[in-house]
Amino acid sequence: MNVSKLNRIILGSSKKEIQLGETLIISNNDVLDLRGKIVQSIADPVFQIQGSHWTIMNGKLRAMNGVLFDCINSSSGLILNVWATGIRRTKELFRCVGSNSCYDTNVIGGEWAKPQSMLTPIVNIDVNGPFYNSNRWSGIRFQTNGIPQAPVMFMRCSHLTNWIYGNTIEHINFEIPNAGAIHMEGVFNTRLQQINIFDADLFGPITDDIIRIQKNLGLKSRNTVIDGYMRLSGTMNNGKYDISIPDSVHYQPNLKITSVDGIDGALLRAALPIWCDKTYINASIV
Repeated sequence: MNVSKLNRIILGSSKKEIQLGETLIISNNDVLDLRGKIVQSIADPVFQIQGSHWTIMNGKLRAMNGVLFDCINSSSGLILNVWATGIRRTKELFRCVGSNSCYDTNVIGGEWAKPQSMLTPIVNIDVNGPFYNSNRWSGIRFQTNGIPQAPVMFMRCSHLTNWIYGNTIEHINFEIPNAGAIHMEGVFNTRLQQINIFDADLFGPITDDIIRIQKNLGLKSRNTVIDGYMRLSGTMNNGKYDISIPDSVHYQPNLKITSVDGIDGALLRAALPIWCDKTYINASIV
């Protein structure tokens, strides 16, 4: 199915919910206006992104059986004020993996949610080259609904001589991200700004690092800025941290962390290199 057909269905239907059974292809210059309706699909994936200068906006999307957005190649795309949810615990809501690509694409506003005890990230970026660059996630509420078994956002470049570049995650509310909010590997010039952690006390302890940069397959990361981190509740398991960036996973000296705070009872902890540029860190540091 293409966007033009779905727009006609939305315009012609008096029902609040639209049911789909086949994958919808997002192509060059497509504009999908959901017009406040709920589009529910049993397809896997629901949307396959294969174009540039596209927009999806103003409604609710529900994946009943599979991945919501499978990004094959995107350039200058926009998802604006969309409530996105998936039913399967093992299916991402947005993925860009392998040799697929995503450039200059913005996801702004809305709420993205998965069912309780999710087993895969809500956003899964796992590329084998410099194929996910200059993208932005902004002003979103991510909801795990409790007891997650995977981080909310996973971003990795596994290439041995290159990174993914210039990505931004900003002004995000993470609800119950007890298995992690943002885990990254092989990233260059990444900005995390105003990362807020809520309700981490509702379903047991925090079982993994909230923000983590690691190195398993790819390069050490470079030029990372975290500006504004807040956690108001939750209890950390032993050996887990609000921010975990060991010396061995990040190049010196371009790691800057500013304004890490929470209420007194939250007992924030961070594992950071001694050479890290740190300003106003209200957390115990190891």
